[in-house]
Amino acid sequence: MEQKKILEQILKETNSHEADSISNLGLKFNPFPRSGIADSNSSDEVIESLPPINKETMSEIVGFVKDSLFNKNPREIDPYLSLIIRGDYGTGKTQTLFFIKWLLESLRGENKVNPYVVYIDNPGLKLSELIGSIINEIGQENFKRYLWDVFLAHLNKNQSLLEQLRSISKSNLSTLFTEESKHLTINEYVSYKIFIDDLYKGVDTKKRKEVQDALKVAIVKCFEEIAPNTSVAIYFYDLVADNIGINKTWDLLTTGSIKEIDKREFHILKTIVEIIKGLGYTDFIILADEFEEITAGRLPKTEIDNYLRNLRTLIDKEKNWCAVFAMTGKALTMIEQFSPPLADRIKGRIIDLKPLNIETSKILITNYLNLARDNSIEIYPFDESAISTLLEYTEGSPRLLLKYCYLLIQRTKDEMQENVIINADFVKRYVKPLDN
Repeated sequence: MEQKKILEQILKETNSHEADSISNLGLKFNPFPRSGIADSNSSDEVIESLPPINKETMSEIVGFVKDSLFNKNPREIDPYLSLIIRGDYGTGKTQTLFFIKWLLESLRGENKVNPYVVYIDNPGLKLSELIGSIINEIGQENFKRYLWDVFLAHLNKNQSLLEQLRSISKSNLSTLFTEESKHLTINEYVSYKIFIDDLYKGVDTKKRKEVQDALKVAIVKCFEEIAPNTSVAIYFYDLVADNIGINKTWDLLTTGSIKEIDKREFHILKTIVEIIKGLGYTDFIILADEFEEITAGRLPKTEIDNYLRNLRTLIDKEKNWCAVFAMTGKALTMIEQFSPPLADRIKGRIIDLKPLNIETSKILITNYLNLARDNSIEIYPFDESAISTLLEYTEGSPRLLLKYCYLLIQRTKDEMQENVIINADFVKRYVKPLDN
């Protein structure tokens, strides 16, 4: 019987609308992340509402953004600039990166800047995986479309090559192109898919293979013009090959599993940046999270050294991008030990994320509460005794504090009183100290 009552209670509470269950708190929903972890799917409005709570951190971010985007020396060809977000686990490094991304993208169109920002949640176990993550973050379809735009622009400048491809497609039995499409210029194609459909229209299997072979030669030669390395040009061809009917595994190509691209990461990144900037973007900025994974014991020392050495070479050879690296202090110390030259290149600017105190905790909690209510400076339903106890229990960790705030808001449903106050006693009922 007792178990049945428990089941009925759970079903009753979960069937009720959450807004009704915490409406007495003045909240539309529980705004705190249940895991305490920043949500990569958060809307721009949410990220904008959750800025860094430390004024020094905000000042450093603004300085980096201004220096990376504005007032550049027109003769400078190497605009590389880097920033490190340093902090222990759970101090808000990921949320800080999300805010930087929002800030950079919000400046698009201002003073002729148009930054392209890529967020990478894991640097991978080798540099080619980092490059693959960049491509994946740009998006499979997006990047393929960008590559096809480069090739179609190439054909537009080489009309004889276009006609050569069309002539291969012609069949003795039928005209490949309809009267409406056979005189189309490259600029008149709505998309690369229509271009390919036109090439394949009416051809048999043998002729289709001839068209594919000719397209491969043409595409590789096109990419060789911007990627001074045949292996890299073939790598980019492989990324679009499935569009012309050649089966290639996208995951294999973007996980660093192709041996031919090892030690050619510089050429790949250089080409990616040139393609993106060729689309009208003025800056390319990489936000790399969880950089401590490189030094976290998953790799032998020789491979760590190889990764860091290659990254140093990448920065030295190709400086037309900027980067923000998020990592723990221990990871930066290990990078300094493994590769002092690399450490010097990436640690020009460092933001240290500090543990919460009473004032910053209030700001953080208020910002989250305001996601579910009209803007206010009040910390209700919490009081200062609750915040003091939470700080003691979490040792100032933002992640743990947010996680416990979610739990405490949920537990207000268990209280029968009309106006619940989350105070020290309330916290002690539902939260245990870290050392317990």
